[in-house]
Amino acid sequence: MESAAGHGATFTIYLPRVTAPEDDVGAGAASSAIAGASGTILFVEDDESIRALGARALRQHGYTVLAARHGAAALKLADRHGAAIDLLLTDNSWFAGVADGRLRRWVHARTTVANGF
Repeated sequence: MESAAGHGATFTIYLPRVTAPEDDVGAGAASSAIAGASGTILFVEDDESIRALGARALRQHGYTVLAARHGAAALKLADRHGAAIDLLLTDNSWFAGVADGRLRRWVHARTTVANGF
């Protein structure tokens, strides 16, 4: 990592060289990583296209997805769902609103905060 005040940071990642033929790379890893995927994900994203794409991809891999545009809608969905939520996947602009604990009664496991900026 290189960092300079006022100029940001640069991260350099070195990955190992792949020796398998291109069509075999990742074939088994991807399918085994999601085999038996289950659980409920509360996905909070204000961008409609990203929300739709993310929700569709997660559902295709076996997850139940509660998709909301903003925090207030997420709280309503969680209340309506009425059962445990295994993962909160949210934009960091909304994450601060969760700090008061309103979702604690539903989100029992993990929280992943993402930012597209």
